[in-house]
Amino acid sequence: MQLLPLDNAKQRWGAPCLLIHRGDLHQALLERVAQQEAITLALDTDIAGFASGHEDIEIVARRGLLRASYRGDCLIGADGLRSFVRERMVTFLPGTPQPARLPAKARYTAWRTLIAAEDLSPAFRKPESVLWLGPGAHLVHYPLRGGSVVNVVAVLDDTVAIDWSADLWSAKGDQQEIASRFASWHREARTLIGAAPEWRKWPLVDLDPLPQWTAGRVALLGDAAHPMLPFLAQGAAQAIEDAAMLGAILAPEKPIEPSLAAYAAARRPRANRVQLSSRRQGRIYHLGGPLAYFRDLALQKENPRRFLARYDWLYRTRPVVK
Repeated sequence: MQLLPLDNAKQRWGAPCLLIHRGDLHQALLERVAQQEAITLALDTDIAGFASGHEDIEIVARRGLLRASYRGDCLIGADGLRSFVRERMVTFLPGTPQPARLPAKARYTAWRTLIAAEDLSPAFRKPESVLWLGPGAHLVHYPLRGGSVVNVVAVLDDTVAIDWSADLWSAKGDQQEIASRFASWHREARTLIGAAPEWRKWPLVDLDPLPQWTAGRVALLGDAAHPMLPFLAQGAAQAIEDAAMLGAILAPEKPIEPSLAAYAAARRPRANRVQLSSRRQGRIYHLGGPLAYFRDLALQKENPRRFLARYDWLYRTRPVVK
């Protein structure tokens, strides 16, 4: 067991260590958007096409059978792993390098659940993020919403074929299947698995770093630009960093295309490093046999302060380019 105190995170990295439910984060962002008169939300709407010109960009949007055209200064493709914008950058903007294709199979599957804190013993309700490592899997849990619920995530080595036309992100998971995968684990881990009221699961996929994030007046952001595995818990964080950088660089008095290029130049090296480090971390987490023994031994003997220093590059706040 290795304990890593994070109560000095603000002093060390410039910000405290905070945990938030993704739905609560979405709600906070939505409330902030509602305060901005310049923002209009168009829900249930897809981009059907776009064309970038010298002065502006035209976007064709589709809602059911209805289509509408819009013109604007730029298009930011924040449309996730299956990004339409990323794929069409090649077709509509000649000279853009071909992006990596979505793989036919996933190597990992994530299982997630929320458990009412009152249904668990006090050991699971501590204000801690707990990580269990094992052969071919890992398990993480931590309290959310003022300690009223415990978020549980299990990630398994699980090679599965992917139908990219299907809704992949919230399939119902079988309780007996997940229990059997952790049947040989510590009693506490098995207790946690057994307390879950239900499970949702989905495949985990990343891509190699993209050769380019921008073309003309089009730029990518978040998973559209750098889809990554969750082994450093940085998917949402890196998207937020993208948005902060983009917001700092774009300005009415600045030309669009050089500004988008500056955004990509500022963000790509860091996002690429996080992408590849997350992939490498997954292999370390899921080691088995003798390699797992030496990993555990190294973790037990590691000085906590020195261990945290290895992540200074990831967590330390840095000035935003302007």
